[in-house]
Amino acid sequence: MTYGQPFIPAETGQVRPGSAAERDGMKTGDLILDIDGQVIGRFEDVQRAVRRKPGLSMRIVVRREGKKLTLYVTPDRIGLIDRSGNCHEVGSLGFARIGTGRVQSG
Repeated sequence: MTYGQPFIPAETGQVRPGSAAERDGMKTGDLILDIDGQVIGRFEDVQRAVRRKPGLSMRIVVRREGKKLTLYVTPDRIGLIDRSGNCHEVGSLGFARIGTGRVQSG
């Protein structure tokens, strides 16, 4: 039996061809450590940071094959329509998330 809280690691899954992530050098398996000086612990942290900056360059520190790399990535601008029918522009890097992990509790 496994105990702990489920979470999604801040690791890039499949990178979509032609996406901001691919254009700016991100690779499948990159572990995102930091975005613009903000420590990243989970995939949700990545989503929050990226959604706020459509079309604006971001400094992203990743761990790839045991080494830290600094990349500058500009999220694509995409339009989303909320439940009220309002359109919002958000940023997207264009990669899938990796599977779910668990944080050990107590």
